[in-house]
Amino acid sequence: MSANTWNALVNTMLEAHEAAMHEGGVLRPVLMPLLRGQLAALVWVRPVEPGPDAAEGVVELARLAAAASADEVILAWESDDLGRTLGEPLGPHEGLPQGPPPSLNFVRADSEGYELHQFPYTPHELEPHEDGRPCREAEWHEAVPARPGAALPAPVVRTLERIWAERLPAPDDGVLTETAHEMAAEGFTVRLTDPVEVAE
Repeated sequence: MSANTWNALVNTMLEAHEAAMHEGGVLRPVLMPLLRGQLAALVWVRPVEPGPDAAEGVVELARLAAAASADEVILAWESDDLGRTLGEPLGPHEGLPQGPPPSLNFVRADSEGYELHQFPYTPHELEPHEDGRPCREAEWHEAVPARPGAALPAPVVRTLERIWAERLPAPDDGVLTETAHEMAAEGFTVRLTDPVEVAE
């Protein structure tokens, strides 16, 4: 993909994360399959239970990328959100001695390899909403330089492996549309860039 496409997708997700924080949440894990440099779709993880179901929810994102015959993907997740749902230790900002500060993470990958991009931030509490929901904002820090082959959470590794193992050899709009509808019915939020949009 071009630098402009990469920057546009990353900035869109950073803004989406900020919007989610203002509503008391974070950006859910989201996969962006690309084909020949063009975004083919977006899919956000379905509602999950902590533990193994959370891991499977992330891995199942691979289905849409494989159906899109993607030759490149971006997978984004918030570090603490994924760690919490997987039952892994959080960072020192949660009162624990181990782990980094929270970050929005992006893996840019193709069948030959991947690189990890991290955007660390400090969350700040704002005045809660009238209904009691928390409201937060992000103080962004300097981005971590891209790290090819960096260690990744196990579900992210499995997602990438599944994409390249199951990827269709050629695009098929029928298969992609059917997979999108199936995943939407299962609770994933799916957007196809052309010609179909599938609502949550």
